[in-house]
Amino acid sequence: KLKEDITIPDLTDLARERYQANRDTFNLPAVLDVQHILISNSKHSDEVAHAIADKVRVEAAADVDKFGTLVTQYSDDPSAADNRGVMRGAGDKTKYVPEFADAASR
Repeated sequence: KLKEDITIPDLTDLARERYQANRDTFNLPAVLDVQHILISNSKHSDEVAHAIADKVRVEAAADVDKFGTLVTQYSDDPSAADNRGVMRGAGDKTKYVPEFADAASR
């Protein structure tokens, strides 16, 4: 009976006021997720690694929807089988090497 008789007030105006008065508390830090293909220069010579990277770049540009397949086909990253090359929070220099975090942030 109590549930049936209760009137829920419209809190839209109050929510808007609280948001406008405290905008900074509602901001969340940006999270940067990227998908990458690692071509290792410890597995390949620099020349071969660059050739593979160039080939992958051409194939990826031709069909961006194929990127997941390219990750499986070309990535030397052992985690790629599980994460399909997706790196969560890629701009975080405490989580990734600074060179990768900087490149991901561009």
